[in-house]
Amino acid sequence: MSRILRRRWLLSILMAAAAAPATFAAANDACVSANINAPFWLPDGALHAPGKLTLCSVREFSPVANLHRLDVDGMTVGVFLSRKRVAEGTGINPEIVFSKDAVGNLKLLGYSLPEREGTLAFRLPPARPLRGTSALARLP
Repeated sequence: MSRILRRRWLLSILMAAAAAPATFAAANDACVSANINAPFWLPDGALHAPGKLTLCSVREFSPVANLHRLDVDGMTVGVFLSRKRVAEGTGINPEIVFSKDAVGNLKLLGYSLPEREGTLAFRLPPARPLRGTSALARLP
């Protein structure tokens, strides 16, 4: 990854981390949950209505990638592959990181989990919006 992309990733973490205070979920998997107060895009390509987002690291896929289950309001959206990194700093709280699109919707970038050895950061695939699949469009 180039120095510019690394700086953008770190800058986006610093700018968006406060937007979604996260907590550990009670489960066997390493999970993070947060109540999101704005519509948000996930890697499934759908725009989801504000609600509770839960991200769980389900399984190590390789030394540099993990599989993650994403739930919205208790319903599983899918399982996605991430890029795993050891993050700088010694954060004690998990964080979910978003960026904003042109109209103010949030786009999930990734999340971090504190561990004994430091903090692990997971970068999820970018949301690629699909036409007609918006969860918001299905709301009454």
